[in-house]
Amino acid sequence: MSQFPSKYPDEVLDYTVDWTNRLEPGVTILTRTIEVEGATLDSSVIFGKRIIFWLSGGTPNVPVTIYVTITTSYDQTMTERFSMSIKKR
Repeated sequence: MSQFPSKYPDEVLDYTVDWTNRLEPGVTILTRTIEVEGATLDSSVIFGKRIIFWLSGGTPNVPVTIYVTITTSYDQTMTERFSMSIKKR
């Protein structure tokens, strides 16, 4: 599991998952699903072979877990899991 940088509860920050190294040349991302436990998913976009999403909220010292799942033009389904923490001011 990979780690994203932590954030404060009142921040809205963007995070990127780059799938370039996992996808063969010519393969594109068709869909994405993002599940967030411990914070709020505000929005997300597919940008080439990357998924960019914005998170807000969260509670200090409560871990955040993020699952990013994509489907590709080769009928593949791939999931990456990430964690992060919420900082206390």
